[in-house]
Amino acid sequence: MMKTKKIQPIWAHLLNDRRSVKLILLLVVFFGLIMLAVGFFNLGIRADEQYYQQNY
Repeated sequence: MMKTKKIQPIWAHLLNDRRSVKLILLLVVFFGLIMLAVGFFNLGIRADEQYYQQNY
């Protein structure tokens, strides 16, 4: 019984700790915002290229 309790996956231990859950959520939100910013930036560049191609 003791051995099965010791051999717990790391993520289960992390999920039990509330601080680490907050850290993981912050990291996920942070990376999500970065991905959104990069996506909007790329869309803006593509729109500019199409605009220049149409006008010139």
